[in-house]
Amino acid sequence: MNKRINKENRLRQQLAISAARIMAEEGISDFYTAKCKAADRLGISNNSNMPRNIEIEKALSEHQQIFRGHVQPA
Repeated sequence: MNKRINKENRLRQQLAISAARIMAEEGISDFYTAKCKAADRLGISNNSNMPRNIEIEKALSEHQQIFRGHVQPA
């Protein structure tokens, strides 16, 4: 049981990170659209374990801290 929960948590985290990246890189502002695209790209068809918006917001904030601070000049 515990292994299943850990696997589900990792999957949620992967979905949140992927959705955040999609939002940042593709300019998508709708969480649901980003979640669906992330699930599709990761090959996940079960929508029961989708991350909450707050999880995606956290991942998006982390993504922006990492990549916005390292913009290279053209």
